[in-house]
Amino acid sequence: MGKTGLREMEGVQRKDAFYVPLNLIVNSSIFERTYNDETILDLVEDIRENGQIEPCVIIPAKEAGKYELIAGHRRFRAITRLTAEGTWTSGLYCVLNSKLASENDLNKLCAILSANFSEEMSIRDIGRACSILKTGGFTLAQIESKTGVKAAKAAESIALYLGASPELLEAVDSKKIPAKAAKEIIKKTKNPAEQKEKMERVKKEYSHSKPGVAPRVQKSNAPLKCMPREKIEEQLALAERLGDKKMVQAFNIVLFKEPPLDKDFVDSAIDKVGRTLASMRFGQ
Repeated sequence: MGKTGLREMEGVQRKDAFYVPLNLIVNSSIFERTYNDETILDLVEDIRENGQIEPCVIIPAKEAGKYELIAGHRRFRAITRLTAEGTWTSGLYCVLNSKLASENDLNKLCAILSANFSEEMSIRDIGRACSILKTGGFTLAQIESKTGVKAAKAAESIALYLGASPELLEAVDSKKIPAKAAKEIIKKTKNPAEQKEKMERVKKEYSHSKPGVAPRVQKSNAPLKCMPREKIEEQLALAERLGDKKMVQAFNIVLFKEPPLDKDFVDSAIDKVGRTLASMRFGQ
């Protein structure tokens, strides 16, 4: 739940925590968390051995006698799994946030997103929450101020959430392709089938690099002009697909600058834009 636990949420006291039967817990009507169940296996084993130490946060649900879960979704998943196994019968250890329950939905969502946000949170979940806030009249600066989600991150997440197919979103969240490449795909097409086709091409470009890490240019002393023109054009096309505007600029300089470039000009151009495209060797 966020980076500092219960201290991030006003109106929450650990001493007031109590156990709630799982059948009385419902998901929040305004906030979702999605997880791959494989990611909670370590937490399942930890709770099995040590019990649930950190309480989840709940508020009264609209349905009488039930509670909305607003923070502690991974713990809820883990406890649900242990309960299904028959190895856990205590219910969910929770604390009630009565103050948050009295807020309107948008302010409530701000507090919930602030408590839940981390870099591991999925683009789908961030984008959904931020798009609701933006539709409700919040600016990106206000979203950053109230939730801790940087304005640029909020804008990117909204764009991907609203424009990407479920498959493309899953590819970003599982780090099979970078968000920047997904944004370029969305700019070119909103058609799910076409997005999938372009996504598969980008995934192949990343297949030889560490998962989730964009490939980088391999430095070389050989001048870029030594590379065959068709090779440069191939790398330019790759840079455009990956959305690397700086390297697109560099390759365009190399391809279209007249008269023919000398080594010093090439080195200056490449230094200026940063040497950050896909894995390749100059001079091949």
